[in-house]
Amino acid sequence: MISVINIKGDKSITHRIIMLSSIISNDIIIKNPSNCIDVLSTIDALNLCGANIIINNNEITNNSKVHKNPNSILDCGNSGTTARLLIGLLFGMGISATIDGDSSLRSRPMDRVLDPLESMNLKYKSLNKKLPVHLYSSKLNPKNTYTLKVASAQVKSSILFASFNNPVKIIDKFGTRDHTERMFKFFKNNKEHRIEYFVPGDISNAAFIICAGIFIKDSNFLIKNVLFNESRNGFINVLKKMNADIFFKNVTEIQNEKVCDILVRYNPNLIPYQVSDNIIVKMIDEIPILAVVYCFVNFKTSLSNLSELRIKESDRISEICSHLNRGNVDIIEKNESLYINPDKKLYNTINITSKDHRIIMACEVFNLIISKKISKKQHSEVDISFPDFYKIISNLVK
Repeated sequence: MISVINIKGDKSITHRIIMLSSIISNDIIIKNPSNCIDVLSTIDALNLCGANIIINNNEITNNSKVHKNPNSILDCGNSGTTARLLIGLLFGMGISATIDGDSSLRSRPMDRVLDPLESMNLKYKSLNKKLPVHLYSSKLNPKNTYTLKVASAQVKSSILFASFNNPVKIIDKFGTRDHTERMFKFFKNNKEHRIEYFVPGDISNAAFIICAGIFIKDSNFLIKNVLFNESRNGFINVLKKMNADIFFKNVTEIQNEKVCDILVRYNPNLIPYQVSDNIIVKMIDEIPILAVVYCFVNFKTSLSNLSELRIKESDRISEICSHLNRGNVDIIEKNESLYINPDKKLYNTINITSKDHRIIMACEVFNLIISKKISKKQHSEVDISFPDFYKIISNLVK
């Protein structure tokens, strides 16, 4: 018997469609948005700038555009996407604002966004190019082309939002996720005043469910309406090459994004596959859960070119290593790489102390695979990206 799983909309796409709704003339009804805390940070910030974004059940509507300087600081919480994209959007709209976040976000680099936007005439004040950042109302001096210096879709999207009314060609040699470009193209070709926009299920969240399904005996489930974008499919493509029982059903295209159902079956007998460095950018958020996958296979492996993981919500290279070591996994970090030797699978459950949502979920899946149990005390940090995680994951072993 096949169980059916539905997951909320993709976080990256939800951020972007909410932001786009605040600068274009179309009335947009957003169906199946992400319900995570990061998205709420984006909504709160835009509403302070004059938008009127309302959440009603599983829909989001907005009938007003950003048009004013906020009267208070825009708190982005833990969301790097909110902060970096907002800097570009508000610059393009000529709005003055102070953008801030929690202690984790304050430690993350903003120079990768500020530097290219400064070259386009952004005026701002910041200590060491980190949050808080005060934006002064500035007039965009657009460029015809810009070449990305780092493998960051957030930087690319920030520039695209800043230059929305003065389109710029961005050269992306890294192949970062392309949701913003697809979204802009869809709306520029759509002249309807009122548009219903469906957000596909979050593939990064689905990755945790897929990993559990591969290694939990008798698993057989279908995840419905999941994003099937090539720039985000690195994780499932790697699993397919490892002979995992994953099948793509009902592949279709909605609003310029591919969507599919993903069938997952129990099959722990994966075959060796070494991930190449150029695929990492297509699965950067899934590296922690891929490390968990590699704990349960019969070959040594490594993951390289992981420098971006150092500057996420935590140093995810060190965090995943330290936590998996607690589970008696033979894993080491060296420079920007991970090395995993699963020869001795005498694993223990992990005592999870991380505050990073993706590290927590990866460790919970690890614990579930070896003990069929998850933490008695659920970690609220997962709400940053996947509020339904514990509900869905616990049902896999019932």
